[in-house]
Amino acid sequence: MTNSDPKTTAPPPKFGLFEFVIGGIFCVGFPGFMTAIAPVSWMEFTRVAERVDATTQTCVFFVFPYSTQELADVKKVSTTFQLGDNLHRRAGDRNQGRAESEGGVILHGPEQEGQEAKTISVSVSPASFKVVEAKVNGFFGDPQQKTLKVFVVANWKFGIIFAAPLCLLTVLYVVSWSMWLGQTLAKPFMFAPPEETNAVADETHSSK
Repeated sequence: MTNSDPKTTAPPPKFGLFEFVIGGIFCVGFPGFMTAIAPVSWMEFTRVAERVDATTQTCVFFVFPYSTQELADVKKVSTTFQLGDNLHRRAGDRNQGRAESEGGVILHGPEQEGQEAKTISVSVSPASFKVVEAKVNGFFGDPQQKTLKVFVVANWKFGIIFAAPLCLLTVLYVVSWSMWLGQTLAKPFMFAPPEETNAVADETHSSK
């Protein structure tokens, strides 16, 4: 006597190249673009004898650097600010708008005869670039400090408030595909073929 009502299991969902590409565009490409146009940066200052060297890393997804700048013997720190342009409205519209303002911190190297001093610039939100400048100048004025690491944001609205939740989609995308890939690779080792399973069940039933 054989089992007349065998239990069936639904096959796992199948994913193809189309789903992988579309998911990558929305869950990885778009958040990556947002964190690239309004990036965060890490500024690290190291005191070597009587001079200060600087390294800046501009990151995508907050932690993956795509641009690194180095400057030996920093002599001066300054800031830059550019007010956002007025947005053009339709005639008769009283509401006025303005594009996002931009700020930055500029590190100046030693002046050389006949040449301009080398500089590196880092985009910093106008809301915090003066605070960053004060921290760096405080480090220069305290010989006891050997290192200083400063986290800066180019635009808090787009770089953090909007981009951070979008990056959760990237995490979900990577975790989901990793789990699917792991289950797919492990399936041959975790489940017996249907023929073998049915044979074992029939043998057990016949012995009873």
